[in-house]
Order: sequence, then C-alpha cells, then structure tokens
Amino acid sequence: MFGLEELLTTVAQLPPLALPAFILISAALEYVIPPYWGDSLILLAFFLCGQGSASPTSIFGAALLGGILGAMIAFMLGRRYGLSFLRRVSRRRGRGHGQRMQKMLERFGERALAVNRFLPVVRAFSLYAAGMLHLRFWRVLFYSTLSNLGWILLLMSVGLLGSGTVEQLQSNFQFASRLAAALTVPLLAAAAFAAWHRLRRAPITAD
Repeated sequence: MFGLEELLTTVAQLPPLALPAFILISAALEYVIPPYWGDSLILLAFFLCGQGSASPTSIFGAALLGGILGAMIAFMLGRRYGLSFLRRVSRRRGRGHGQRMQKMLERFGERALAVNRFLPVVRAFSLYAAGMLHLRFWRVLFYSTLSNLGWILLLMSVGLLGSGTVEQLQSNFQFASRLAAALTVPLLAAAAFAAWHRLRRAPITAD
C-alpha cells in the first residue's frame, strides 16, 4: 500500500495539464470503489497548490466534477443491481411498516445525502443505497452535490493552509474531518428520529 509520501511524489510528477484529469478520475473512483484513496490524492493536490505547483481552481473543478460523476455512477449501479431492502422489510414487518419506511426515505433520505460525505463508513455506501432504494435521481444529485461541495472545500482549506510535513497535513485533515463528523452525526440522528416519530404517528393510507 502506498504511503502519503509516495502518493505526493506521484501527484507532483504529473504534468500540470494531466493533474486535473487525474484528480477528476480519482474523485469519481472514491465513490465507485470506496477503499480507493481519492480523498488523499485530492488533499495532496491542494497541498501542491498551496506551494504554487498547481492551480487550485482547476483542482477544485476537477474534484467537484469527478465527485458528481462518481456519485451518479454509484447511484445507477445501486439502482440496477441492488436488492430491494424495502420489499423484504415489508414482508417481514408488515405492510404498514414498509410504507412508513418508504415515506421516511423519500422525505428524509434524500436530504440526508447533503451531509453524506462527512459521515464515516456510511458515506462509502450511501449512493449505492440511494439507487437501490429508488430515491429520486435529481434530488439525489442535488443533495449529494451539496455534500460533495462542502467536503471538497474542507479538503481545499486543509490542503492550501497546510505547511510542514505530509504527516502533519494528514493529522490536520484527520482532526478537521473528525470534528465535522462529531458535529454532523448527532444532528443527523436527531433529524432522523424526529422524521420517524412523525411518520409513526401519521395514518397509513391504502393504495
């Protein structure tokens, strides 16, 4: 497995015009193949921007576009090949439970994607799950892009302001991402609980 120093060497050796294309592909693969180290490559590219070796505008645009592309690929793969979780829930827990779950996902699941990139572990599968559960394409695109935008801004801030060693850069990013997750997870959990509580109290209507 590559370390950050090796990744930095690889990124730094790319021609200026090739670097944005490499970052675009890496940002897309981050969604499609979650173990891929796309975030690390984007962070290092912004680190090079801070040293004057690359254009932050081109890296930002490439990372954003690649993330949108990757999110949509993951969504479509989930829709095409994913198993229907809601159908199994409906069979095991009853029709009313399945209807409530479907309504919750329609009202809350798409909006939750606005913070998807800040959620550890969950973010690796959220777009596949959105496709599998047949959430609405354009709303998924909108909210996942909001999340992608916020995440890239975080990477850019840490990368451009980074100084010293690559290890220090990684430490700063880990601190920033953990802080963002610590603020996001409780708010998301509270919103999900409130949405589920409201739907439990709502009457079930027949088709």
